[in-house]
Amino acid sequence: MSAYYKEIIASNIEAHRKSAGMSQRDLAAKIGVTSGAISNWEKGKNSIDIDTLYKVCQVLNVSLDAMCGVDEEKITLSSTEEELIKAFRRCTRERKDIILELVGIKRDARTSQESNKEVI
Repeated sequence: MSAYYKEIIASNIEAHRKSAGMSQRDLAAKIGVTSGAISNWEKGKNSIDIDTLYKVCQVLNVSLDAMCGVDEEKITLSSTEEELIKAFRRCTRERKDIILELVGIKRDARTSQESNKEVI
């Protein structure tokens, strides 16, 4: 698990647990782990496995997407991803086409028309 997601998940486990009014001991008992495991996940010392994270989400009534920092209305981008988007937007149409080809994205007719308007 990347450090980026590890930090987000750690922070979200703690925030959602507290929001639910649960102690680390309460959550641990409900998912069958020790309170020390909860503490280590929340501090980012250890990574939680996906099956256990799913149990945590069920107990806290939180979607897996939300726990991982993915909001349906807003997707969190890393600083590198933001820089890539900014650089892409500064490119000429021809360079955008080259980049899209390199990453395996094919433009459809609608996208090509939109790119003429500099939407991409």
